[in-house]
Amino acid sequence: MDNARFVEEHELTEDVSVLAFQLEQRGLADLARTFGSGAPHVHLTDEGRGAVHDLKNLQKDRAARLRHTTDTFLRWLYDTVGDRSPTNLGLFLDTPGAFFAGAEIPQADLQQALVHLAQNDLIEPIGAAPVTVAVTIQGVSCALSAATCRP
Repeated sequence: MDNARFVEEHELTEDVSVLAFQLEQRGLADLARTFGSGAPHVHLTDEGRGAVHDLKNLQKDRAARLRHTTDTFLRWLYDTVGDRSPTNLGLFLDTPGAFFAGAEIPQADLQQALVHLAQNDLIEPIGAAPVTVAVTIQGVSCALSAATCRP
């Protein structure tokens, strides 16, 4: 399959050549290299097809997605403004952490994660336009624990 079709079929936004080589190294794809400047053609192995299927199913796991969103957002907030300064939470959406199992985190999941974090005193809302939050002392402790933060 050529790269354009591969990108379209699997709804990818990454640099396809780099991704293709990574998949090959993991045994998830075979590459048919061409001479010249052409990019290799990508053929998913059986393991690769299984991995794509597993990721698509994982994307549907709402609880896993919400745990990921909650944990990743809190750690991002701590890493970004560990001094408890307020920051625009929209900046999180431009980070690799805003993806789960290869798909963007839905806005509704981010909102639910923020409600959970605020209700458990891990973050505090600061402003409304743009939405701004700060990590609390409890949130810092949770981020430093490297564990999923649950009440």
